[in-house]
Amino acid sequence: MAPIAKSSLLIAALVILTVLTVLPNPADAEDEDFVTVGAFTYELESHEATLIEYDDTLGSEISVPSHFEYDGITYDITGIDFTAFESTEATSLHIPSTVKMIIHPEYMSLSFFEIMVDKDNDHLRSIDGVLYSKDGAEIIKYPAAKEGIEYHIPNAVTIIGQGAFAGCNLESVWIGEKMRIIGSYAFMECKRLSNINSDSGINSLPSNVMMIGVLAFESCISLESLLLPESLTVISSLAFYHSGLKTISIGPYVELIGYGAFAECSELESIEVEIGNERYATEDGVLYAVSSVSSAEATILLAYPAGSPRTTFKIPSEITDIEAMAFQGCVNLKTVIMSDSMRTVDAYSFNYCPSLEKVVLSNSILSIGSMAFAYCTSLKEIKWGNNLEVIEEMAFYHSGIASLKLPKSLEEIEDYAFAECMNMTEITFPENMTHIGNYIFIESFNLQYIDFNCIYAEIEPYALEIGTEEKPASVLAHAVRGFDVPTPLYHEYTEIEWDIDGERPYPYENFIGVAICVLVLLGIIRLFREV
Repeated sequence: MAPIAKSSLLIAALVILTVLTVLPNPADAEDEDFVTVGAFTYELESHEATLIEYDDTLGSEISVPSHFEYDGITYDITGIDFTAFESTEATSLHIPSTVKMIIHPEYMSLSFFEIMVDKDNDHLRSIDGVLYSKDGAEIIKYPAAKEGIEYHIPNAVTIIGQGAFAGCNLESVWIGEKMRIIGSYAFMECKRLSNINSDSGINSLPSNVMMIGVLAFESCISLESLLLPESLTVISSLAFYHSGLKTISIGPYVELIGYGAFAECSELESIEVEIGNERYATEDGVLYAVSSVSSAEATILLAYPAGSPRTTFKIPSEITDIEAMAFQGCVNLKTVIMSDSMRTVDAYSFNYCPSLEKVVLSNSILSIGSMAFAYCTSLKEIKWGNNLEVIEEMAFYHSGIASLKLPKSLEEIEDYAFAECMNMTEITFPENMTHIGNYIFIESFNLQYIDFNCIYAEIEPYALEIGTEEKPASVLAHAVRGFDVPTPLYHEYTEIEWDIDGERPYPYENFIGVAICVLVLLGIIRLFREV
């Protein structure tokens, strides 16, 4: 079976930035730090080794050895990185007595139905094929292919480890009252999971849970509701990303909600905050963060429910910031009007808003962040503010805009800003431009006309590459007098016809020339007649 599918390149990038997880790579260290013995590759440190790669040659059952000899030294295998088993189709894993640590359990192949541990292991143990810490306080890995559609986590467990249930087919899970932490990726891509502690018909987390980790319930599309306990203080970034939630209520003691916690929950129509919470507030189902407890005034728009039926939304005047991914995946929103207090449109703010047609930027906005309006395929109209200075990389990537006259205040456009804008036919750069990045129009194949009103802009070498080897492109580029075509300028798959003021006559100049010639000719004829 294949490993867990990644939701998108975007999420992969965000996870890397959020968790700062670095996978071992033999190329990043000297050769003597790594060795391959039999089917496994190890990273060496002192007299211990961590298993980091597997060549998938041992069949359905994988037994990890407890030690090996290399260059006259005996190494105990004390760690296993489960990324080694990401692509295998093996079904059973046997862990030796020497292993103390499991790394990246979320990447284990979905084919495993049991994990067994040597009875003499002092750090790990297996209960009915499920991997636990020796003391039973943490569930480390539930094999995704294990038979059954429901599972009762033992009451002694206080931590659901990172990626413990990732990708499994469970429909129901019972969590004991001692549970305190639901780790990152804990139930990631458990697409059938619909019941959590739902004996009474209401999904709920135990009363002692304090933290929900990054991407903990990502893509749990069957999970429509979840009652959060009063004990909860942290909801990490992307915790419920792309889940099936229809309603959610934030408890009174929640102190931290990370970015994108409810992004792309297309069924979520409203987010509520319980009375007594001093850090978060809600109005008309939209979640706001209070800048300081003393002021109690909401200044940050944290999350807009992606399933809200509203088609138009005006950001309140007191809002100064939009959290990253705040509007991501909104399915019905067509028009958004920015607050006069905002200075930036944050990265990914309106990413994947398929119905968004019109954006009104306020004069206070100075920059548009990376991928802020990416994949807004219906976007037709942008009313620019008077002070916008920077459009960051991929800001309008694969959006629906067709014709753009950028504001006079604009100074910088970064890489891929308008890449894959299939409807774009023309664009005008203002005179104050100072920097134009690489590949800003790549694969915007219908772009026909570019107007440069700027003379001193630094234009990157691949700025005007539009076409590809499979689909070349051509474009007319007009520039004002004094504009110098930048060198080097690489456009192997794009034919550029330059029209620079003063370098070839305009139509009226041709007319004057012809008129002068006619007058001269008439004068000559008249002279001959007089002779």
